[in-house]
Amino acid sequence: ILPEIAARAGETEALRRVPDANIAALRQAGWFTAFLPARYGGQELDILSFYELLPMIGQVCPSTAWATMLLGIHTQGAAMFSEKAQDELWADAPDTLLSSSLAPVGKVTPVEGGLRISGRYRFSTGCDHARWAIIGSAHADPATGKIEARMNLVPATDYAIDDASWHVTGMSGSGSKDLVLEDVFVPEHRSELTQALNSYAARGHQVNRDPLYRCAFGPFFAYGLSAASIGIAEGVIAAYTAHQGKRISAFTGGTVAESAPAYMRLAEAAQEVDCAKLMLRRDMSDLMAAAETEHVLDYAATTRMRCNATYVTELCTRAVDRLFRASGGMALQRDNHLQRAFRDMHGAAAHAFSDYDVARQIYGRLLLGLPPAGNLA
Repeated sequence: ILPEIAARAGETEALRRVPDANIAALRQAGWFTAFLPARYGGQELDILSFYELLPMIGQVCPSTAWATMLLGIHTQGAAMFSEKAQDELWADAPDTLLSSSLAPVGKVTPVEGGLRISGRYRFSTGCDHARWAIIGSAHADPATGKIEARMNLVPATDYAIDDASWHVTGMSGSGSKDLVLEDVFVPEHRSELTQALNSYAARGHQVNRDPLYRCAFGPFFAYGLSAASIGIAEGVIAAYTAHQGKRISAFTGGTVAESAPAYMRLAEAAQEVDCAKLMLRRDMSDLMAAAETEHVLDYAATTRMRCNATYVTELCTRAVDRLFRASGGMALQRDNHLQRAFRDMHGAAAHAFSDYDVARQIYGRLLLGLPPAGNLA
């Protein structure tokens, strides 16, 4: 299905969301059941296989890779909620997809039996194709006064999608629009502590026993963004290689591929992406090994993985920038894959989880034995 997804890359950008045809093709291929619990007909695929398949989509259409990656991995997160919540999602509709907006920006009021949430939740990638959303929240526990961070399942009937909120330069086709919630009631069985999703303490861990569902959600989520970035960079390497082989130098009259700077840049970019892939494989292998032995990863381990994930995106961004700058004016043409991939790469790098400046501060403090800074954790 990759050729047809590639052929619709321009349409994807113009639509500002993934075309229905791409979703249908990926659904038929089994993409969206990768992390669905087996009792609902899912595959319970290991995460490394998923993250090695994802870059193939990213090579031909970054927006489709980005959106369908998030729609795919949210299934793993939702499988950590209560059995009652899971049945509401998938018992009668195993093809149900979920988008998310995890930043706890809304107004949250604890009430009997659950929470009431209001607010504008930004960047809910793939929301046009989702029947539910995972919404982040934070509020003071009435009993202790401590801030309680939670993830909440909200059906699409309880929020509005602001279509006008997504007119962007990079990742335009991802459809990362705003969700608007107005005094939405979230019953207790659809809410889980965020920390529980990372420490095997959520109710879904008692229901879904496959190691897949014991993978800490933070690193799992962060590396999804990085795997998509690897695909973008690999696509740029392929496009650059083909482009330079045909390009004639205005100075020498020979092919640009014969120029030392051209192949030196290519070599360095290829090495950066290889390093990125190796880091992903190592960290995801460590994550799976911990899940298989029911070992709860400590703060140091999950922080290393999350910060490494941002470095993977940083390496990919450097590779893309290096090659784009050496691709000449033709790379600026709207029908040239290089210009779209360049913009999409910077869209991926702009995600909060991809902020390498913040990641370096968090990881550096950890390495020096300093406590986490409250404004960075």
